[in-house]
Amino acid sequence: MAVLNMRGTGSFAADHRPENWRQKYLMLEPNGSAPLTAILSMLPSEKTDDPEYHNFRKDLPNWTGVVKAGSSAIASTSATGVDFVTVADATFARPGQLWKNATTNEVFKIATINASTGAGTVVRGVGNSGTGVNMAAGHVIYMIGNVNAEGSAIPSSISYDAASTENYTQIFRTPYSISRTAMHTNFRTGDQYLEKSRDALKEHMVGMERAFMFGKKSSDAASLTERTTEGLFTAITTNMSDSASAFASANVVTEAEFDTFLAEKAFAYGSSEKLAICGWKVAEHIQKIAKARWQPVDYSGESYGVSLTSYKTFAGTLQVKTHPMFRQIPGMEKNLIILDTKDLRYRFIDDTQLMKDRQSAGTDGVTDEYLTECGLEVLQEKTHAGILNWNAIA
Repeated sequence: MAVLNMRGTGSFAADHRPENWRQKYLMLEPNGSAPLTAILSMLPSEKTDDPEYHNFRKDLPNWTGVVKAGSSAIASTSATGVDFVTVADATFARPGQLWKNATTNEVFKIATINASTGAGTVVRGVGNSGTGVNMAAGHVIYMIGNVNAEGSAIPSSISYDAASTENYTQIFRTPYSISRTAMHTNFRTGDQYLEKSRDALKEHMVGMERAFMFGKKSSDAASLTERTTEGLFTAITTNMSDSASAFASANVVTEAEFDTFLAEKAFAYGSSEKLAICGWKVAEHIQKIAKARWQPVDYSGESYGVSLTSYKTFAGTLQVKTHPMFRQIPGMEKNLIILDTKDLRYRFIDDTQLMKDRQSAGTDGVTDEYLTECGLEVLQEKTHAGILNWNAIA
């Protein structure tokens, strides 16, 4: 069975006919310079009828909060004032909800809440005859359901609104030319037209790959609009950790810190199996951490020839792919990006196609080009993660 939600059995049948040029590239170069583009060719894609496409994301809250200094319930077992430090946390509290103090284990019921200020009144000591436990500023509190009396009126409702994001398709064009004479010349290196065609396809796929990784979305105001698509390193922000400042020592990630990163960021949302694309240095770090802990497995036979090393961690399964492009760009060998492939979508107006005879009339030769108008859609941003500038482990 194929891994990472890729279609089919994970290997090409002897009589397989590629559905597009991206699949053709995967067959030719399963471990070439554009592995993400190749993997995307075997994932669901979606045609768009507009160069700007929208995605709606809804994040439900954690229903947690922190007791604010000045609340009357502080240092009291009976006072009823509990205010939230962060007003946004109070937005999702409503009368009738039960909340629990993570430090004291006291359960209390929300009586009133002011969503504009975060100030609330509560019924103390639920399950303890109305006697509470002294609270303190900074205590974490969390919702544990709601309670309703027999025959009670319907409680207040809470709405959760989706947020809209957008991205654009980008037009990629890669031409190649050959003179009439060269087409009929017998070169020792083989058919020059076919060689130029292969080289152009590789260049085309690398260009798309780098846009999907590093692009920044833009759209100018010209009548013939030029648009660029947003890449993963720009789109993913919530769970992206720069090791220059995110960990105890600059540019160093300890084994314990990596475990925490896996639990609290990489696998906090989404699937239990994810694709980890990284540079060789990060792959070396993961291999050292994995020794005697996680048994690596080679999954290339189940991923259409793409060489993946699987690590089954306590938090989830990482399918690790060392990206050749991360060796070509200085500094990228220290970077890691973890992707939930079910939340990535290849969007296109025109999928990759070979356009023939693009030369001007009267030209003594042939010019063809590969053309694609496409973009990458990140369906849920929080299901992806990454580490930047990871120099060493400790």
